[in-house]
Amino acid sequence: MTVELCASLCTSSYTLFGLEYGEECWCANVFGTGSVIAPELDCSFPCVGDAAEICGAGNRLSVYSTAPAPPADPVHVATAPPYTRFGCYTEGNGTRALSGAQDVDYTPGTGMTVEKCATFCSAGSFAVMGVEYGGECYCGSEASFAISGASLVADSQCDMLCAGSSAEFCGAGNRLDTYHIV
Repeated sequence: MTVELCASLCTSSYTLFGLEYGEECWCANVFGTGSVIAPELDCSFPCVGDAAEICGAGNRLSVYSTAPAPPADPVHVATAPPYTRFGCYTEGNGTRALSGAQDVDYTPGTGMTVEKCATFCSAGSFAVMGVEYGGECYCGSEASFAISGASLVADSQCDMLCAGSSAEFCGAGNRLDTYHIV
């Protein structure tokens, strides 16, 4: 038994595989009831097929997963060239804070991201851009943004994930993650 052999036996049908007692291979999609994480040093048996690899121990599994890693905690993107973030803002008083152009894309996986909005707004030579409601992109000028009456609020109010990336925030309802060219 080796790690590679166990992987080849399990990964076509399962997302988890583990090695135990130096020669046993186990496959599953979820951990069994009562499973707990043990210290890595508890897994100390060399694999029978390759002594350079570790294959668990008595009642200890060296566990591997083929599932994708969980996404990182989402962030407010600091820069999306040529733009730099300058905060979370409310929409204007009875008007859009950025009314020069807009792009709306709620398609999960291919939808809006901060970078997609930056590409869209920079192609139109807009000085300011903002992402809102997870899938909306707005472009405008510094002057129109200032006149709109938009107010700076806490970043925690721009808490919707982007439709195209669960790793970044794209504003919220009536809240713009706002960027400008410096």
